[in-house]
Amino acid sequence: MAGKMDQTMIIVSGIVGSLGVLSAILGFSAEGTKLTGLDLVSAYGVCFYPQNPALALGVCAAIFLIIAQVVFAVGGGCCGCCKSRAMPSETSRIIGLVCAIVSWYVFDRMSKLQMPMHDVAGQTGTD
Repeated sequence: MAGKMDQTMIIVSGIVGSLGVLSAILGFSAEGTKLTGLDLVSAYGVCFYPQNPALALGVCAAIFLIIAQVVFAVGGGCCGCCKSRAMPSETSRIIGLVCAIVSWYVFDRMSKLQMPMHDVAGQTGTD
């Protein structure tokens, strides 16, 4: 039983690690392709943002991180949903649950951050 559990944890760790590396690569790629002030096009006092892949890369990175969190929570057993495995101690379970909640909260807060849009005159727009 211990060998099978170790093998499962190795597989889960490999999947979560791979998804984390993939997410980091996509995040760095998004940062490298983001628009600069020279890329903006202005006409009639309004800035137009040309299309670029930064948003799509960032969204894909976030999706892979969500998948990694779900795989870790289900595969790691810290959520207590897998009754066939031995349950961790109560302290470990509480710490795992608190870390999961904090990570979801931080992800939610980070996903709601927006940079204000500016027109050519430097005024902040409502969009």
